[in-house]
Amino acid sequence: MIEIKTILQLNKKNKEDAYRLFKEYNKLSGIKDLEEYITHCKSSHFDNGNDYYILLEKNLVKAVAGLITKPIKVSGDAYITNISCHKEDKGSLDYLLNHIKDKTKELPEHILKVGFNVKNTHISEVLLKNGGKNPYEILEMKYLGSTKLDGLKVDEDINFKPLNKDNQSDYIFAHNESFRNSPNGY
Repeated sequence: MIEIKTILQLNKKNKEDAYRLFKEYNKLSGIKDLEEYITHCKSSHFDNGNDYYILLEKNLVKAVAGLITKPIKVSGDAYITNISCHKEDKGSLDYLLNHIKDKTKELPEHILKVGFNVKNTHISEVLLKNGGKNPYEILEMKYLGSTKLDGLKVDEDINFKPLNKDNQSDYIFAHNESFRNSPNGY
């Protein structure tokens, strides 16, 4: 029997299984343990857990995906993210994505975007089969400390200032503007 449940409806074992599957396909997420994963799934990004979906077959977790709809009001975009499934479970992912797409039909007009790691070609295959287009990979920037900036040649119009209490509002403004159209920017 196939069931689609939200994170709120899962028992402890299914939550643990969903977390293991998520970690396998989202290694760079920064989420360190089950408790942090559940908190993430129940965040306002996923309507407090109501839009974080898990497909179960015979009580086994087969596919996971979260839906972010908050940006629709601002940018007209909705996002499917945290996609996770094993290659042999592509059919389950296909079924789950169609379920999520059906749920979005009730929402105001929007563009549905999907975020995933392009190295998982089986996920890409399912997305492209379902009408997806223009796959791209997100680049992640990490600050490695000021020693990496020593000797850096930059345009003279650019300068680096240490973050402090006096300029924190400038930093927050620049950060928020940079991620305005990102699903995690809300």
